[in-house]
Amino acid sequence: LLQLDVFLDPADLAALYRSADVAVFPYRAEGFCIPILEAMASGPPAIAPAFGACLDYCDDTTSYLVKPKRVAAPVSGRFSVALGFEEEVAEVDFCEVPVDRLAEMLRAAYEAPAAERERKAKAGAARAQTWPDNRAMAGELYEAEAYARNRSIGLWKLPAYRVLLPAETARAYGFQIVEGRVRRIGQG
Repeated sequence: LLQLDVFLDPADLAALYRSADVAVFPYRAEGFCIPILEAMASGPPAIAPAFGACLDYCDDTTSYLVKPKRVAAPVSGRFSVALGFEEEVAEVDFCEVPVDRLAEMLRAAYEAPAAERERKAKAGAARAQTWPDNRAMAGELYEAEAYARNRSIGLWKLPAYRVLLPAETARAYGFQIVEGRVRRIGQG
């Protein structure tokens, strides 16, 4: 387990992904799933919930999918979105990845023949590379996120999306964004 407290440049991030056997993303809700695409483009297959935006490119040929518990919160109203427009919302749909199911999938990926992980990795990399705008738009997406984050715009003004320092994570509850620094990369 590596704890990171800095942003990595694209080459270092790709090297980190390439050093992994699988990339694990037990998210509750995800917009575009850019980190999953980055991981798949770099090499390892993903372990992700069978839910949400990642299903545009994650399936049994590219990934290890975990059956989540779906949660629908009956939230209704008109909300301002970080991009400057309003959205009418009837409910909020997200998922919880049960720890036991995630552990089962981690074990399944660990025990899978290397050839299976390699097939999934190759299929995932091919799928991640099929959208020509992926690389061209990544920089623009990162800039937009940094702009919103540095100015506390949209979701970045909510306490739940405040980036925590590593020392703060022990006190945190629920969803967390943690900045990290690579201290050591090795074979495990």
